[in-house]
Amino acid sequence: MMKVWSALASLRACSIMGAALFVLSGCQTQDSMRELIAGSAEQKPLLHRKIAEGPALGQVASLDGTGEDFYTVRLQMGVAKHPDLDKYLNDLLGKVQATLPTSPAPARIYITPEPTFTAFGQASGNIFIAHGMLSSLESEDEVVALIAHEYAHVLMEHYSTDIISDLSGGLYGGATLYMMARHNQKGRMDDTLVRQALVNEAVLEFSSTGLMPSLSREQESQADRLGMDLLLRAGYSPVGMTALLDRMHTWEGISNSRKVERAERLSAFQAAEGEEATKRPEGTAASPQIPSFSAAFAAMLDHASQGVQALKAELSKKHDDAADRGREIAAYQDQFYADLDRPPLTVKPWLALKEKRHVKAFFEGMQEINDVAELLSGQSGKEALARARKVKAGAAGHLPSARNLLTRAEMQAGNRDTATALMRAAVQSEDSLWQEHERYIMYQLGESATKGREAAEASYDRLGSPQSMLPLMIKLYMRDNRIIQADMFLLSCIKIGKPDLSAECHKAYKGIV
Repeated sequence: MMKVWSALASLRACSIMGAALFVLSGCQTQDSMRELIAGSAEQKPLLHRKIAEGPALGQVASLDGTGEDFYTVRLQMGVAKHPDLDKYLNDLLGKVQATLPTSPAPARIYITPEPTFTAFGQASGNIFIAHGMLSSLESEDEVVALIAHEYAHVLMEHYSTDIISDLSGGLYGGATLYMMARHNQKGRMDDTLVRQALVNEAVLEFSSTGLMPSLSREQESQADRLGMDLLLRAGYSPVGMTALLDRMHTWEGISNSRKVERAERLSAFQAAEGEEATKRPEGTAASPQIPSFSAAFAAMLDHASQGVQALKAELSKKHDDAADRGREIAAYQDQFYADLDRPPLTVKPWLALKEKRHVKAFFEGMQEINDVAELLSGQSGKEALARARKVKAGAAGHLPSARNLLTRAEMQAGNRDTATALMRAAVQSEDSLWQEHERYIMYQLGESATKGREAAEASYDRLGSPQSMLPLMIKLYMRDNRIIQADMFLLSCIKIGKPDLSAECHKAYKGIV
């Protein structure tokens, strides 16, 4: 066993010095590698089995931060930028990458403003860590273990996000289409926008799920093992990985409770909408397009989420929970690293960074954004507005989610002029969220069909002509009697060759949605 660790240490030393120094220093990288990969697969750590398979390890597409997969997450969730945290996390990623004896796959870490205990990556090398998970870690070893695990998924090419991106992207414009058909622009626009915000919240339950790829039990196990290899090669304690998995076991219980709460909120909203749909003045007929809630909103959500849920169910049939994964990684550690001296946990750098005033305020601000959003969902307008204004003036005030929150709060409080100014500024910003574009389109549509169509055209151009907006564009062109433009967009939609998207475009053209 010491023989294995000696070879590991030699490889680590060589990889840090860089390829140009391998010959000058006399590091026997290839000899060490041949020694490690000799024998049966069961006698080798996963990292070295992957290296033995060939050059696939590390051969991932270039990372430039502008890819479609990154853009999808940025538009749906937003990215929480903080210079100190971003540098710290990506420096740790660099330490992990430096341990590889091959050219490291490009990658970059981003923080999302989500309160959840989640982290996920993409085929391009983008790694997203929710602030809820990051803020709860208690040592640098745990942070590196998380990074190593997600980077291992990238190295092993576990991600295939095309289907997931299509499913999540298919929700763009869904809330507006629903509100157009369901409420038909009757009543005060302020009320309609408030209801649209609630619809959007429900939609995001599914779109956020779709953005996070589901991985099989074997893929998670592989990432745990390869992550452990990388963690140790970077000089950290194996306790970092076991502590991370122990923490995840606790998080699973919390996450399940939150899922129940969200399901109950959605169910209550559905019931309220269904009741509202049955109310109409005496002597008037129900809309043939939207006879009930279930015919519109529920159908939209079902269509958008079925593929995601089916995919997750299929891939997760044998997915171990964190407790089982913890036991598995402990056995892996005993098998390959039993004789390894365990360094103490590296606690001070991470805790010192978390306790810096501006970093602590940043984490607290992100949590407050989510807490106030909960208040708005419960219609607690006055208290929510005061807190939303405070958040916008604080350490997390520069985040798109803070701006979006304040717009919602001002709108719900009836401050129309202020909300309008915020909406206009939001859709012109470089970090705009899709919710902000959809809200502004709906607002302009309340003024006139032409203004709604013009707002949608501006968003369509600014966002890079996303395919998922085509049904909405067709609907708006039809409403504004721009039949030729609607025909052109329908043809473009059909040419893309995606059956589900084509079906939605045809329904929009025929006035079904």
